Amino acid sequence: MSAQSAGDSGPRRLDIADWVRLGFVGTLVTLGVIAFVAFAVVMSINTRYNFQTLRADLAPVHFPSGYRLVSARRSGTNCARAQCSLTETWTWSGNGARTVSAACSDVYHAMTEAYPLRQDGSVEANPRQDMPSGAACDYYTSKEGPGFTKASIEGFVCVDKTQSDGGVLVQLTGSY
Repeated sequence: MSAQSAGDSGPRRLDIADWVRLGFVGTLVTLGVIAFVAFAVVMSINTRYNFQTLRADLAPVHFPSGYRLVSARRSGTNCARAQCSLTETWTWSGNGARTVSAACSDVYHAMTEAYPLRQDGSVEANPRQDMPSGAACDYYTSKEGPGFTKASIEGFVCVDKTQSDGGVLVQLTGSY
């Protein structure tokens, strides 16, 4: 045994292999921090999906005067983690009766003015088999939002069975 190895408890010099290990560990730690920050940013963007943003997505749709909002309901609880929707129900309370075809025209024009033609599509009519039960017409589009998800916007018209004169109901729904 040499005197140096038996009693030497001082720091040893780092050789090339030690520097390579230190560089590797440092790189892993740096990549871990970057991944954590990226995850936090994505989560903060996704939390912007809530009922306030859905309400803002529906806000550009303006029906002609005479329509009155009679109810608004939500489904889902956490738009960032699961599907949720906001549905507004409108009824005609203007002068005279509103025909179903006039209401369908109102919905189509309100949606095309709110969501003009874009590169990725426009307001389109659903085929009869895809319409909600009892709907006379059904229009839909999607709206770009923050992050990677799009809001789906749908408007349809049906006859109000609670009114004796057969008034119309318009339902406008936004969902993530």
